[in-house]
Amino acid sequence: MNGEEKLTEQQLEFVSRELGLTEEKFFKRKENDYDQLIEECASIEVEETIKAGDGELSQRGVMAVEMVDLIHGPYSEDE
Repeated sequence: MNGEEKLTEQQLEFVSRELGLTEEKFFKRKENDYDQLIEECASIEVEETIKAGDGELSQRGVMAVEMVDLIHGPYSEDE
């Protein structure tokens, strides 16, 4: 990470509320620590998917998916 990454206001609120991290702590994690964040977000997604049933995924669930995409996207080692 180059130190110039920024979270949107919604992402920042999610990271703070759901993961207990500041933006700085989110981006300064070691690469292998992101696996734990992915697991936490996946658990939220599953929980919200079950709650939604046949309905639409809640904003909380959508944000969990977005955060996994963010971690796997430009911030993953494979990229």
